[in-house]
Amino acid sequence: MYYKLFNINALHDYYKNGFCNNLTIIPTSDCLKRIKNYKLIFKQNVTGFKIAYKAIDDSGTPLIDPSGLLFTFIITLKNPNELLNITNLDVDMDVFTSKKIIYFTNDPADTKTITHKFIDYLKPHIFSYKFPFKANNPSTDVANLEVLDMEGGTILGPFSSIPPDNDSYYYRKIDLSNYPNGKYIFRVSDSNNAQRDELIYIDNELSNQSIFGLLEITYDTNALDEYDINLIRQESFWKYFIVNKSGSIDLDAFSLNIENTIDENPAPYENKYEFLKGQEPDPDIQVNGYETVVFTSENKIPFYEEPLLSIELLKKDKTGDPAAEGISLIKHLPNPKQNGIINKNSESEIYVFL
Repeated sequence: MYYKLFNINALHDYYKNGFCNNLTIIPTSDCLKRIKNYKLIFKQNVTGFKIAYKAIDDSGTPLIDPSGLLFTFIITLKNPNELLNITNLDVDMDVFTSKKIIYFTNDPADTKTITHKFIDYLKPHIFSYKFPFKANNPSTDVANLEVLDMEGGTILGPFSSIPPDNDSYYYRKIDLSNYPNGKYIFRVSDSNNAQRDELIYIDNELSNQSIFGLLEITYDTNALDEYDINLIRQESFWKYFIVNKSGSIDLDAFSLNIENTIDENPAPYENKYEFLKGQEPDPDIQVNGYETVVFTSENKIPFYEEPLLSIELLKKDKTGDPAAEGISLIKHLPNPKQNGIINKNSESEIYVFL
């Protein structure tokens, strides 16, 4: 008879049902060995996965006590462009970049919601470490390095007076072949750069793979039997480029407007959105040589699986003819694409050709 050891639910508030089906979570090879050795079962399901243990009686006594085990899982993406675009992965002031690895853990173990931080690199046990900064003066500057475990104990070093290479970066060969897989802190500085820590995960097998994240679950007496990975939807300013490709709109005679034409949008959208218009047409922006009018939402709008409707494009007679005012050109303007790009100004660009 098998009993639940713990469940992991992958949640995302972009999706209407609240579950993220864009993640694939599998045990590492070392983790899979532990699962087999301890007579456990790993089983994926629609919300994530579960680990079950074999019991020796109806009271749920484990055949082999799993207390103290560390479970490590690889997380990959089924559709990377979509998930990275719709998800806010930043942590406080730490901004996510595609070079970083998302690291989830149940620390503290008694909290159901699993949060994340970033691992800077996945590396093998032996590699050449490149410092995250250059020497300002390559002829005189030197750097310092110390490798620590997660409790702050020194593993390698401290190494001092490391000279820069020809490209003005600092390098140091690292050999952690006598140490186990896992996280290590690389603490660096030089005469011009204050002390900086980088978090590096050491694993020969994982360093050769392209992965989105790692999940580590420590199972002990404080562990829960259910944890939630919570991913949060992204939001952005919506920037519409209305391109007068056909020339059907005389921008001398008509003015264009974008309006959210209903008073209340369904959750998670706000009640109503306002759109600010640039010059008409924009003197500095032309798309493929055509007149273009640019509108930008006054506030950020969240990404959500169900589209925001009733964002309407209208034209208005500049002469004030009441019969020509408020003519609808497009009743429901498109939302940003799920796999689109959010620019450095937190804007999602949407092109509409008339």
